[in-house]
Amino acid sequence: MELETDENDALYVTAAVILGISILGFLCHVPRCVRGIWKRLSLVKWNCFCPSVRDECLSEQICQQKTALSQKFSWYARLWSTCWTAWIVVNYWTKRNQLLMNASGHWFVVIFLALMLLPTHFPRILRRFHFSLDVNYITCQLFVAMILSPWTFQPGAIEELVVAGTAFVMCSLPSAAFALNSVVVVTCQTFIWLLVACRAWTEEAMQYPILLTLFGFWHIPIALLVFQLTDTLMLQEAESKIRERDSRIQMNAADALLQLTCDAVLELDTELRLVEDNPNLTTMLLGRPGASLKGRKFSDFISSRDQRRATELLQQDARAIAFHTRLVDSYSSKFRTEVFQVKYTKMNGQKCHLLGLRDFTDVKPLAGDTATDAIRDSVAQAPVQPPLPAPLPGPAPPAQSALALAALPGLRRGWSHSSDASNNSYDMIPISEHSADSWAPEDSQRTLNSGIVENRVKLSHKEAFLEINLDKEVISAASAPFAALSGQSLTAVFATDFSCHLFHRMCSDARTALERADKGERGERGDSRHMGLARFANLPDQVVAFHKMPLFVSGTLVEASGIMKACATFEGHLRVQMCFVADSSKWRGDVCKACKCSSQWSL
Repeated sequence: MELETDENDALYVTAAVILGISILGFLCHVPRCVRGIWKRLSLVKWNCFCPSVRDECLSEQICQQKTALSQKFSWYARLWSTCWTAWIVVNYWTKRNQLLMNASGHWFVVIFLALMLLPTHFPRILRRFHFSLDVNYITCQLFVAMILSPWTFQPGAIEELVVAGTAFVMCSLPSAAFALNSVVVVTCQTFIWLLVACRAWTEEAMQYPILLTLFGFWHIPIALLVFQLTDTLMLQEAESKIRERDSRIQMNAADALLQLTCDAVLELDTELRLVEDNPNLTTMLLGRPGASLKGRKFSDFISSRDQRRATELLQQDARAIAFHTRLVDSYSSKFRTEVFQVKYTKMNGQKCHLLGLRDFTDVKPLAGDTATDAIRDSVAQAPVQPPLPAPLPGPAPPAQSALALAALPGLRRGWSHSSDASNNSYDMIPISEHSADSWAPEDSQRTLNSGIVENRVKLSHKEAFLEINLDKEVISAASAPFAALSGQSLTAVFATDFSCHLFHRMCSDARTALERADKGERGERGDSRHMGLARFANLPDQVVAFHKMPLFVSGTLVEASGIMKACATFEGHLRVQMCFVADSSKWRGDVCKACKCSSQWSL
């Protein structure tokens, strides 16, 4: 006996010491908690509380998530209440009288099942009213209160602790997850606790009143903890969705902004590989239509001399950068490209690159001096070809082989043809007379040692090219964005007959010049339209400028300003090639004021 007494004393002393340490720790944290609560209360604007748009959006998303959770709970409660009701009906039919509840308890179960049918069959009830979730929670707590009331179970039929624990686990705890207001949760749980405490201390049949009171009291913080955890998790999920949506919107905005200024916009992964296929990049590289570039390294499209420097620039720590490099198309031709890069990090931590590519072979770069030049050349601009002699009065002088206008580099040359009417002059606008708001080439003259004045024309906009076959009266080739014109007849594309007449006069003058230069050998070389390539060494190198020529493009009438010249094909035929810039801003009706021609098309 003395040994047991000593053990009990040691247990009580140890428990008292540990309890004192725990209480002392709580007391030390009380001032800090009070200061934190006071600081939070001081930050609240009690007079005018106006939630921001972001807070309203978060609240709306949390409400939607809790509505879906409430619908799932309604199905869950309907399942076990259906089983309970079925048990009641089976016992009534078999007359076994094995029920532990009174008749009023049976009515509570049946009424609760009927109430759970509403949100499962009519889910709009929970979505229509903002307070319907709290009403659903209060309904569940009233059912728990009725189960714990003295009108449900017979006294002494079942242990009170089992009834209270089962009702709390099956109904009170899950329903606290979809409640909207913490005050509602605390109020309902406090009411249930007071009901259990009153029964435990007033009814003589109740056993363990202290244990029942403490057990019911701890239901309050547990239910509140479930409410807070669910609310916090839903808030984090809603914020994550909003951030993801904002990031997607910003990405789309950046992509759309680059689409306005760049020829192709693409996304690269950490290894500088294309994340998705890009048809615009395929078009820039003159690839086969439908070819997929997904998974290809971007450095594979860069010139071998520029790959290392361009890769270093792409992998720099700078968030945004612009640089110049050269890409190689499918025909092994190099063209100068301006690259705009923006680095960003996805939600999963993967770092990606958003690139905008712009061909500035024939136009000025947008970034200007702020862009880093990754082109390893001694001269930044394309090399200038040896000057060709300008046309002089009299017979046309010899020139080098006829060049296709589309093959000229970014620096174009042109001579305004200004011969008189006796020499079949072109009734067109000279290059120096172009208006600054349309094609607007930049003219500069250079006097060679031979005394010939060379007019150098630098195009200031993105130009397009057309090749005209006058034998078949069709457009034999066209570049983007007018590739749809290829194969169409001249009368379907050019709005005036004067344009077609002008093309014929250019080829006619070219043939006349060739016939004059080779007058003695015409009989030996056959028809002038199928002459050998050797004869075309005498083809006059004359460039004609035109201004505001009307064209039909996909049912739209646009203005074209640029230059054109006659050239020779490999088979020995004459063609007319045009280099122009289309401008549709001057067209606002059915009449072209510049060319005085009527049309049935309008923008």
